[in-house]
Amino acid sequence: MRRSSFIRRFVGDERAAVLLEFAFALPVLLILFFGVYEISRYLLYRERLESSAIQILDLITQTTNVDATSLDNLYATLPTMMEPYSLISPRIIITQIVLPPGPNCRPIALWQFRPGGSQVAPTVGQPADLDQIQLTAGDNVMSIEVTAVYQPISDNAYVGNLIGRYTQYVQSFGHTRYGSFNIDPNNGRVVTATCVP
Repeated sequence: MRRSSFIRRFVGDERAAVLLEFAFALPVLLILFFGVYEISRYLLYRERLESSAIQILDLITQTTNVDATSLDNLYATLPTMMEPYSLISPRIIITQIVLPPGPNCRPIALWQFRPGGSQVAPTVGQPADLDQIQLTAGDNVMSIEVTAVYQPISDNAYVGNLIGRYTQYVQSFGHTRYGSFNIDPNNGRVVTATCVP
């Protein structure tokens, strides 16, 4: 009798130990599971944002010139391009960069536009940073900069607070295909590039 009750208690203790170990491991496993899910969602959001910026830039560079209305309309398509992700605090800046003909000239920003007509940084007429893109004299390049805030699935969940919100910034460049884009979409005036050594 004693032996059988001892075995029963031993088995009961082992089950309790397993249950206790599981209780300690479950929160860690849940955090890992939701953390991996949230990180993969974050990476897909970033990829979708980059893809949307490239698509908008591709549409711009296919035209011969742009105006404020067409750029505003392209900006309005961004939430649709970003589905199923919500777009929080989006901002786009479109810049035309030109390398003026002449010796030792640097690429400069010819005009800059932010949809909605809001002000942009005073970079027009200033040398432009093109990373590693090489231009020849007279080349036109369009730049698009997109900024948006990534929001986790739930701001109230422990994992959501752990990951937090991140401001995403992507930039892409593309050569103009058919036009010189020398008309400033902000005011419709023709602008010309001056050499900045």
